[in-house]
Amino acid sequence: MKKEADKVLQIWRDEPVFNIKNNNPYKISEQVKQFASLFTLGPFYYFILNFHDLSIDYVHETTESLLGISPEDFSMETLLAKLPEEELVSLQKKEAVATHFLSTEIDKEEVMDYKVVYFLKAYNAQGDLRTFLHQATTLTQSEEGNIQHTIGIQMDVTDLKIVKNDLISFISLNDKNKSYFNIDPEQLPYDYQSQLKTNSSLKSLLSNREFEIVKLLSKGLTSKQIGVKLFISTGTVSTHRKNIRKKTGIKSTAELISRSLMEGLF
Repeated sequence: MKKEADKVLQIWRDEPVFNIKNNNPYKISEQVKQFASLFTLGPFYYFILNFHDLSIDYVHETTESLLGISPEDFSMETLLAKLPEEELVSLQKKEAVATHFLSTEIDKEEVMDYKVVYFLKAYNAQGDLRTFLHQATTLTQSEEGNIQHTIGIQMDVTDLKIVKNDLISFISLNDKNKSYFNIDPEQLPYDYQSQLKTNSSLKSLLSNREFEIVKLLSKGLTSKQIGVKLFISTGTVSTHRKNIRKKTGIKSTAELISRSLMEGLF
């Protein structure tokens, strides 16, 4: 397993976009801490990764309760040791695609405008295999435009009963840039421009009311409970859910929530 973990680390060590000569530790602010909590629906932790030497400049205290790793012992090595071997192999592919996207498909000036999103499985503090939603964005770049610090936010979404996949999304944090959803790392080289034409986002397909219902479904509410909360009948909720399935082609609530998470909708 150590061999597979080393392959993940080697991606970051070898790529020029992560070549940072000077060590400038990141000083986390309250604003960044608040920013991290905006991306979460459930139990989570986050960390600041310094690409000068792949060290951790800051880690949230919940790594102990969620992973069984104390903040003092948290590192990329101890984190990767929590992943099963097959997950490490999948992670290599996703991180290779992410590296290619950030270094080749967009300009260096746009790197900080994107969030990388994918699912991964890791063992928790009790030794149970859990599904996490990984979200990461660049916090700082060097003068050459290389990625210096990133924040990684990992939320335990196991209890949302999602359908875990091995896809990856690159989500724009502003309205200026395009987002690229549900990219298969196995299908490389990837045609990003074609994806924009053929892969419609859920946000573009759903009405505000339908999107509201999807958010409530993600919280585990039934159609009856959603109707009470929105002051509409259970039958109306059922009609909305039927329309959502028709518009998206997604048959199950678990898959719908998975795709919503992958597209950064909540």
